[in-house]
Amino acid sequence: MTIAELGTSCLDTLDHLVDKSSSSNEDGRYALVEDCRGRFRVWAANIGALRPKTSPKSLDYRVREADDMRSSIVSGLGRIKESGTSGSYRVPQSTGGKL
Repeated sequence: MTIAELGTSCLDTLDHLVDKSSSSNEDGRYALVEDCRGRFRVWAANIGALRPKTSPKSLDYRVREADDMRSSIVSGLGRIKESGTSGSYRVPQSTGGKL
């Protein structure tokens, strides 16, 4: 799976969480999840994480010869996706719900 495919999957997961949290009554969760999605979009756009792997501006292209870095990025994106789909996402208590 490419970084772009995994990044798109993470964005889909975050979109789903925003939709789900907008219909729930959990205080602050909607705003927090929406903020996380916005931050992810900015990060992905700035670094080229959602661009096709053949684009020289894509993150896939830029790390094509750096296996350790690519593995680290894929691992991080995998954790984002897993947290969003497994229901393990929780508002951090120590920050009062703010990132």
